[in-house]
Amino acid sequence: MSRQKTTLPIVALILAYVMWGLNVPIIKIGIASIPFAVFMVFRFIAASLILLPLAVRTWKPLKRKYLWRMVISSFLWVVLTALTLNIGLLYAPSMNAGVINLLGPLLLCVLSVEFLRERMSFKTMIGVVVAFSGAAVIIGKPWEVSLTGQSVMIGNALYFISMLGAVVSALVAKPVLK
Repeated sequence: MSRQKTTLPIVALILAYVMWGLNVPIIKIGIASIPFAVFMVFRFIAASLILLPLAVRTWKPLKRKYLWRMVISSFLWVVLTALTLNIGLLYAPSMNAGVINLLGPLLLCVLSVEFLRERMSFKTMIGVVVAFSGAAVIIGKPWEVSLTGQSVMIGNALYFISMLGAVVSALVAKPVLK
């Protein structure tokens, strides 16, 4: 494989992570300057219009047996994840959302072993335990006990629910994505 063919996916992945990292602070700015309900409606309409050409071009009918699975997955991903993330931004700094969202792949790794019967090596398990420990410190922030600390903990809990909704949604939709 040529060097250019291996470099391009890595650059695309880095660019995707940078854009995803900018997502939460931009949402926080939007929520601060636009009423919450208007912001949410605008956000979903804009995303739908951007994705519509791709969806129409690659459309395949869904089998009836997968319909409820996709409805549940979509509800978890779109409604639960977006609402808890956006409400959490009202209570906690956006940087916490980025750190807590890093738990998503780790949690998906652990849950895929349990529910999708995938294998995990010992090194991977040690890495997951260390990462979970670091995220638990950020989520709990035991050194913040003031009134604003309680507010931050509520926001962090909402971020965690948002991340959990995205992970469970991926697990629910996995059999359909074959």
